[in-house]
Amino acid sequence: MQTMHSTLLIGHYDWEPQHLPKEEFDARLAELWKRLPANAAAIAAFGDRRSNSELVYLTNFVPKLRDALAIIPRSGEARLYVAGAGNMMPIAARQTWISTPPRPLSEPGKALAEWKAAINAPIAFVGGENLRLALRNSVDELVDAEAARQAGEVIRALMRNKRPRELAVIRQGCAILRAMADKLKEAHGAGRGVTAAVIEAERVGNKMGAQEVRSLLSLDGGRTLRPFLVPVDKVVDPLQAFLSVRFNGYWAEGHVSLSTAANPAADKARAALQGLVGAARAGAKAADLDKKLKDGLAGSREHPVTAGSVGTGIGLSLEEAPRLSVSSGETLQAGDVCSLRAGVSDEGGHHAIVSAMVAVTASGSEVLWSS
Repeated sequence: MQTMHSTLLIGHYDWEPQHLPKEEFDARLAELWKRLPANAAAIAAFGDRRSNSELVYLTNFVPKLRDALAIIPRSGEARLYVAGAGNMMPIAARQTWISTPPRPLSEPGKALAEWKAAINAPIAFVGGENLRLALRNSVDELVDAEAARQAGEVIRALMRNKRPRELAVIRQGCAILRAMADKLKEAHGAGRGVTAAVIEAERVGNKMGAQEVRSLLSLDGGRTLRPFLVPVDKVVDPLQAFLSVRFNGYWAEGHVSLSTAANPAADKARAALQGLVGAARAGAKAADLDKKLKDGLAGSREHPVTAGSVGTGIGLSLEEAPRLSVSSGETLQAGDVCSLRAGVSDEGGHHAIVSAMVAVTASGSEVLWSS
């Protein structure tokens, strides 16, 4: 689920080849080149600190402050350009497998023009939707539109089908998420105020090596979710929270509903979620999953936050394919990793959202995390 992004990224972003070795990126690029038109001589990937999934998939580089551009030729050395002063380039170099020293990025169009003049062949471009309008026109003049369209489709398909090393990283992220949720439950049970409880959970994630943690919380019994605006010392019960964590580029997320008293909405949401997870397998259609959820809710009104969608894919972005809305027409595929959600707002004024992260297989799904 999308949230407000952090204004300052302070986590550990250095490339860790023990998790994602150079061979992993070589295999991704080999598959990409197989699917792209033969005349595409290079692929360029742009990202900023808000949206960067394609760039991270190809290079491991997460822009922490400003824009970045990678240009990877079909043959020859790749190059990374990072917005910032020259003294920041050694830090950027530690974040990627690309061995040539990064260069400061002033304008993506200028860097692309230099490359196109050198190779005299089409360049496929991904991440262009993240470009600011002032930069987009100069880039559009240089890239091959059809190659860019095809590259976008190919890389989204590759990112959707999680490879074994990607799943291993996501499992580690889910372990961090589990520890954060456990700490939130402990702090809430001990009578901590809502701000203190959520901060304790976030601190656990940071200590366990998270690159970034995000949270939303409810001050009205779970009816709405909001980001931190000002510290709130009061104890909130029931407590509804959303936690997300990024580890080695990949996201894990979860909705948590906590209460010291009976909450019939939470009980019903958990039962519906269990049925939804059981129905998640390759070939399952979004419409069928939605029907399964509604059957599990047994006529209860869906929570406004989750109404109309049972979940979405998750990986290098908090939301990616498949998007499991009622009208999407999407079908689950083996290799998908999804965040599935069930929410209830009943007539008695009780509210709850619960969720699970699952890895879809041909025969069912592996539960990576569940509230």
